[in-house]
Amino acid sequence: GGVIPPPLPTTRRVIENSVLAAFAQVAALRCRSVALHLEKLGSRIDEICRSWFHRLFVGTLPYQTAVHVFDCFLLEGAKVLFRVGIALLQRHQRALLACKTADEAVLVLKTRAQGEHCAGLMAHAFGLRNFKHETILKLQRKDLRVPTRLSLPPHEEGTHRSASSFFVPKLIDSRRELLATLDIDSRRQLWAQLPPSERAKDGVLVYCSLAHGTSLRTLYEMCETSGADTRGAIVIVRTLEGVSVFGGYSSAGVRNSRGEPYGTGESFLFACSESDSFVGPAVRAYGWSKQNCLFAHGDSSYWAMGGGRSGGYGLWFDDELYRGSSARCETFELSESLHAEGKEHFRCLVVEVWMLR
Repeated sequence: GGVIPPPLPTTRRVIENSVLAAFAQVAALRCRSVALHLEKLGSRIDEICRSWFHRLFVGTLPYQTAVHVFDCFLLEGAKVLFRVGIALLQRHQRALLACKTADEAVLVLKTRAQGEHCAGLMAHAFGLRNFKHETILKLQRKDLRVPTRLSLPPHEEGTHRSASSFFVPKLIDSRRELLATLDIDSRRQLWAQLPPSERAKDGVLVYCSLAHGTSLRTLYEMCETSGADTRGAIVIVRTLEGVSVFGGYSSAGVRNSRGEPYGTGESFLFACSESDSFVGPAVRAYGWSKQNCLFAHGDSSYWAMGGGRSGGYGLWFDDELYRGSSARCETFELSESLHAEGKEHFRCLVVEVWMLR
């Protein structure tokens, strides 16, 4: 196990960075004093605002405001994200200029954004004049320094993404992104740890406890219906205590095995350390220890990954998907609980199953 290094630059990463660079240039023109002040503090606008584009302002703005921004984004495209971002910087310019450190600026912007009212913010955003889509595209292409059309990796062929397209987090459906247990950076790092044959596959949301109810029986049924009971699947949990995010990859899916172990040594457990930093969060992975083969097992009363003589499970849920546990186990190279605070027992806020396809 260990910290998975950030993945090598890809077409998607290049496009993402070009969008952030374009936003920084627009902000330097329209919020010049803020940009200069942040630079004096040793920070940059693209560092502070990165999560806005990753999450489409979900978690940054109040829920109803973020939903409204998302609706406008669907209608008018990525220019809306630029408008809202510039509006936030302009509306809180005085408070940002009073900050003495970069950390204080991040905190001030985050706190004030949470108090934004939808009507005022959107009126300001759409009141910005001479905000042309062509100008943003020109800035983005300038940063890319490549032809308009990029050659895509084999697994991205058919997506029709070009250099003139803004980086947009891939949405399976709108609910998934609003409920997201994993942000974009975490998903990228987690996918890098999957078996080579699985890394080019998409993640399809099969089950979410917030949408489908907290029932292990329902989870089993939905996995069986979709085929996630036999093929590679990722199980993710976000806890109530400490808002910790972790889970496991089961190489043979999620199913009621009547207590019999199944799976292969490609299975692993993981834990996410979420961060708002520019570098992004880290994903710690815990692979097979080769001490036993209790990769995954479950019946009508529980589902788990790992186990052994110590009596602990690497990951365990009850039949209501409400109570769970994580502890040192012999199956995986896990020496303590996956929970960020080291808690063995926890309550689940969200449980999701992703099938790789």
